[in-house]
Amino acid sequence: RQKEIGVKAALLDNKLGLNLAFFDTQRENYYITLPGALVATPDGKDKSRGAEFDITAEPLRGLNLLANYVVQNPEVTSNAMATNAAMGVTTPRSIAGTLPTGVARQSGRLWTSYTLQSGELRGLGFGLGATHKGESYADSLNLYRVPAYTVFDAAIFYRQPKWEMSLSMKNLTNRTYYVSPTFVGALPGEARNAMLTVKYRI
Repeated sequence: RQKEIGVKAALLDNKLGLNLAFFDTQRENYYITLPGALVATPDGKDKSRGAEFDITAEPLRGLNLLANYVVQNPEVTSNAMATNAAMGVTTPRSIAGTLPTGVARQSGRLWTSYTLQSGELRGLGFGLGATHKGESYADSLNLYRVPAYTVFDAAIFYRQPKWEMSLSMKNLTNRTYYVSPTFVGALPGEARNAMLTVKYRI
């Protein structure tokens, strides 16, 4: 169940777009695998209140900016009991009051790009951005902490009426970070990599 209230605005002849939303979310009866358990059970129950802010802007012709930021206060409300002998918790403990698995209190993304508007290289563009996620936990008892991370990406592209080519580069600094938390840990994120894409329009 989710309640949401917000406001959207388009300013400066649609060159600036703003979106602010406040939300109150409750989830119940979803499957989770508790530490020390062998199978998933429908003990998932949590709530979260927070806000999400989005901005899109074109301060100059060809220059585009996109930003998103979410801040929330998630909390497990289930009274399910769990243990984790590997981490020294042998007496059953309630998971109430912990952070839901894999959920961070804050996250955001920033992306900016510029495309040449005239001259022989018209259509050539460059992009640079960053993705951030705050710390989270891989288990219901919040014993396995997944550190916060910020990853930087970039792109070079050339767009023409009939075709376009782009080179996307992920994780420019080759940072080691972790995603997809599970009850036994988390998977490593993508290492530095690049992808070349060509599109043709018929």
